[in-house]
Amino acid sequence: MGGKWINIIAILLLQKPAIKVLKDYEDQKAMGIDPVFDPEKLGIKNRSVWK
Repeated sequence: MGGKWINIIAILLLQKPAIKVLKDYEDQKAMGIDPVFDPEKLGIKNRSVWK
């Protein structure tokens, strides 16, 4: 039962960054360009894994 609460907390913590990334993706598609994930532009910290 406790594992469910951990998942709910994780979802709540990731909600804002996920929405930000989705909006950036949709904006890039609307501009007609091939979307590129840029964590620096989105203010995502500890992003060395994507560089």
